[in-house]
Amino acid sequence: MTQDEYFSLLGRLRQSSVGSHRAPHKPLLLLLALTNLQQGNKISLSYVDIDKRLAPLLKDYAPQSFSSNPNTWDPFRRLSNDELWIVEDERGAIVERPLAFSRSELSKLNLRGGLPPAVVSLLQSDPGLISRSVRFLLERNWLQVCTRTSSTRLDYQLKIVQ
Repeated sequence: MTQDEYFSLLGRLRQSSVGSHRAPHKPLLLLLALTNLQQGNKISLSYVDIDKRLAPLLKDYAPQSFSSNPNTWDPFRRLSNDELWIVEDERGAIVERPLAFSRSELSKLNLRGGLPPAVVSLLQSDPGLISRSVRFLLERNWLQVCTRTSSTRLDYQLKIVQ
């Protein structure tokens, strides 16, 4: 995968919308994965861990229409359709149809999600690519966040030039 192909996938990220507001679920999930990779943590995260980390971010950064009852299971299951995410079982085997699993099954079966190996390799090959990816997602989805100091709640140290 090339950087152009990668940024093309990021730019074509499918998001549902209510009125003029796009759902921030998938971009926030990608930001969590990028942060996790940048910090040298495990490449994939269990759904239980993602649920704990994503729900508060959705409450803070999603428009009111999306934040009243944060849905963390749909982006976990659906992001693989955008070729930027894989879902694995406990043994590390790729789950071909993650949409078939309910929220409770995601937890009970300890399914894990993360960036695909080709994306991980690309990100690890260029030290600045994670920062550029984070900036791309922030600017595309939360331009106002880029000027707030609360953006550090994303657990990512990003210097914003104002």
